[in-house]
Amino acid sequence: MWLPDLSRLDWRMFTLYDMQPAPTPILLAASMGLAYVIALLSLAVVVFRRRDFI
Repeated sequence: MWLPDLSRLDWRMFTLYDMQPAPTPILLAASMGLAYVIALLSLAVVVFRRRDFI
């Protein structure tokens, strides 16, 4: 099973060492995280739409 690299979303190093992060990697990591959330929500909608709860 394919899992994303969520370590890109760990930004504690920047606050720990008082560093200024570059905007491009932060934007790419945030968009990757958002795309993963959208994919999982879409999969959940497809799975639960097929179920008959009545």
